[in-house]
Amino acid sequence: MDRSSRAASPRWQLGLALAASLGAAACSRSASDEEIASAEVPTITAETGTVEKRDLVEALLVRGSVTAPPNEDVKLAAQVAGRVVAMRVAEGDSVRAGEVVAQIEAAPLEDQQRQAKAALSQAQAGLENARLNLARTERLFERGIAAGKEVEDARSQSAGAQAALEQAQAALATADRQLARTRVTSPISGQVVKRFVGVGEQVDGTAAQPLVEVANVERVEVAAHVAADRLARVRVGQHAELVSDAWPDRRFEGEVIAISPAVDPATNAALVRLRVNNLERVLKVGMFAEVRIGLAEKKGVLVVPPTALSKGEDDTAVYVVSGDEAARTKVEIGLETSEAVEVVFDPERISYRDLLEYFFQVHRADLGERLVGYIYRSEIFCTSEEQRKVAEGMVRDVDASGHWPGKTVTKISEAGPFWEDGAKDQDYFLRYPDYPDGSKPPFPRHGVEAAHRETVA
Repeated sequence: MDRSSRAASPRWQLGLALAASLGAAACSRSASDEEIASAEVPTITAETGTVEKRDLVEALLVRGSVTAPPNEDVKLAAQVAGRVVAMRVAEGDSVRAGEVVAQIEAAPLEDQQRQAKAALSQAQAGLENARLNLARTERLFERGIAAGKEVEDARSQSAGAQAALEQAQAALATADRQLARTRVTSPISGQVVKRFVGVGEQVDGTAAQPLVEVANVERVEVAAHVAADRLARVRVGQHAELVSDAWPDRRFEGEVIAISPAVDPATNAALVRLRVNNLERVLKVGMFAEVRIGLAEKKGVLVVPPTALSKGEDDTAVYVVSGDEAARTKVEIGLETSEAVEVVFDPERISYRDLLEYFFQVHRADLGERLVGYIYRSEIFCTSEEQRKVAEGMVRDVDASGHWPGKTVTKISEAGPFWEDGAKDQDYFLRYPDYPDGSKPPFPRHGVEAAHRETVA
């Protein structure tokens, strides 16, 4: 771009398709009709928008309910039957792994534990007696007083007493374990989602009768169904953004973590799991949410509002506003979203050198800031090293051609953010058809601009 021409060139704006179509219809009338109805031609007021440079993301919108991740949502049930004597938590309470959340009546199991301890003591005494009897019988056998059968009987009694002891030990361990199960603890850290029973209720000690539900919601998931024809563009690891009606002004970051290998024949869709960070725990289990999966992303592209596009059978165009006129300008479009549409440069239609050739035709490249009373800067911006080489070659060619009296003073710089100058520098070519030193261009610049407008765009 020419910095002086950009500062002094028309302010390019995009007219909406509605206004553009009205303008096109007005231009299609014959000259005689225009003369007759000239006094009746209405003034068309159109909304305009500017071309902007921004990041653009193509997203796939899916919907689903918020759930806790697998193994991070548990329903805790008592493992022993009995009456609930204490409930230590309620909905919304935070719990730590290993924390007691409920207490089942322990008295019956304490009695069983005492019985098991007594049986163990009895078994220990029986074993000790059997061992003493075996030792005495073996001594008598060695002296020839006891028969061999008596020794065998004593050994059998000792082995039976040992087995009885082990059985008693196992019974006590079972009693201890059952007593410990009267204290219901949480296996995970999280929050209580729901409490199912209250103090005084009887539970049967099975999973069919849970006491509380605990979930870790610092990370949540959304299970969404994606149509089979869109699955090819969904990948594990793709960025996702969750939006909920409960928090309309917030965006929650996440990603795709799993894609089902099977498609449901009834819906022709597959299950896609998305995980979302929820460190503040504002997203609740069961909440309905929308998730945008980023399918494609382009950074720093030129975009226009979707309403600015005029799509015909053979081309796509926008209406470029200059002063009070709007000219239909063909464009090539890239990524399309509901918010913006990318306008792309098509090198097959016009090359970077073609743009520079047009630039040096309408711009006096040998006039610099040496002109008294003028700030007339000239600069070409490049987006790549390849473009820089093309620009440098073009400057050499212009100087070698002798097209302008002096040497080219145009600078070549890396492209950066665009800006907009004041009103006095707008529509510069239209208000100042001659060059700052009073010389004439080889042709009227605004006429050349109109002739080339469609090609340059």
